[in-house]
Amino acid sequence: MPDSEGFDEKIRLCEKIINYEFKDKFPCIEALHTFNTSVMYMNELRSVRKNDSLAVLGDAVLAHHLCRQWYTTGNSRGQWSMVQREVAGNENLACAAVYNGLNECLVVVETVDFLSERMLATLMEAIIGAVSLDCGDDPATMEALFFRLRLDHDLLISKSPAVPV
Repeated sequence: MPDSEGFDEKIRLCEKIINYEFKDKFPCIEALHTFNTSVMYMNELRSVRKNDSLAVLGDAVLAHHLCRQWYTTGNSRGQWSMVQREVAGNENLACAAVYNGLNECLVVVETVDFLSERMLATLMEAIIGAVSLDCGDDPATMEALFFRLRLDHDLLISKSPAVPV
């Protein structure tokens, strides 16, 4: 049975990359795991779920963040669909994981030969979910995380158009 101490290096690397230090390391441990397991954490045996459940939360947090930004621009719903697909889609999230070096943090079973696009995208979403849980959805923290990971889009840069009088 693994001890969380064995994951310290991966946790520290993840924290360095995302420029966020977890108050509670357990959500980060879960975010980095691609399989169910148990670990000793703070002298207690804890079940670690595969990161896909935490990724569901991260997906919703990212969508909420992007949607709030989109809403302030006054852009069309079609442009919202484009932003959502191009920023929160698996292809972009997987590229962002590799670009930022988060692929080096992933904990996989020994039989895994390569990291798939889906595994990498799930990792990104799970990390977003873990930070969200740990910081209590603090807007400044989440904004800094999305900026750090470069999860943005040109269509989100322009602000509200002038309102006709």
